[in-house]
Amino acid sequence: MIFSQRRSALFKNMRVVRMHDAETQTFVYLTYSTKLVDGSPKNAITAVHYGDLGGEQ
Repeated sequence: MIFSQRRSALFKNMRVVRMHDAETQTFVYLTYSTKLVDGSPKNAITAVHYGDLGGEQ
């Protein structure tokens, strides 16, 4: 886990987990709350590519 923050009564805790995929040179971030809201946790996922996008020159 790279980040954790206490939130309001609606969202008990918000956490961010960063995963690294060296093969594709990508960081994947998973953000989630630890409290269920309407039967489902609130979450989001995103991927950030940090490698060369321009190809060889």
